[in-house]
Amino acid sequence: MGYRTFIVGFSSKNEVFHEDDGIDIIHVATPFNKLLSLGLFFITPYIVAKLSELVTEHKPSEVVVYSAGTWGLAGVRLKQKLHDVTFPVKTFVGYFSTYEHDSKGQVVGAPRSDYGLWPHLFMQFVHLVSKVVFKPMEHYMLKNTDRVVVHYESTKNILLNEIKGLDPKKIIKIPYYIDFYSRTSDIKFANELVADPSLPTVSVICRQDPRKGINSFFVRVG
Repeated sequence: MGYRTFIVGFSSKNEVFHEDDGIDIIHVATPFNKLLSLGLFFITPYIVAKLSELVTEHKPSEVVVYSAGTWGLAGVRLKQKLHDVTFPVKTFVGYFSTYEHDSKGQVVGAPRSDYGLWPHLFMQFVHLVSKVVFKPMEHYMLKNTDRVVVHYESTKNILLNEIKGLDPKKIIKIPYYIDFYSRTSDIKFANELVADPSLPTVSVICRQDPRKGINSFFVRVG
């Protein structure tokens, strides 16, 4: 699209990797790496500082910041920081779900009867923290970003039902990349998985957290 492209993320040390396709991958050192996404509030200023440094160095006529999830807060903060400059800053955020929706699904997917009391209470605690700490920030970020990119109508409905005042016109729905590419592999392992051809084979490939309902697959056959 004609834009100079940088991919900026946090790491244990400052590094720059120059890719053959002209994209620079930049690692920004922070002391909060072990917190991962829980360190969003603390890591964001480091990301914003690096983005500001890139803007000062390259002096672009326009800046577009595309982020995933609540990391979009960095783009919003950068736009606020550069509000008095002569070139526009546009922010885009890719989204799949919200903290409220996701953590509530984990509570429902980890019932006490299947996982025991303490895992269930832990999910309840995660849900509470998500509502009290992350939800207000998430709503603020989504209302202040320029565009929210979703791939499913269900995601759009989740956002509009939960976030009152979110402008539906700023939500853009585009096909997910797997709709464009057929995935192929030379590895064939289906036959090895089936010890008894008369029995069905169920494969689950996903992030194994309770909201996926993994416990429902532990059934006795025969």
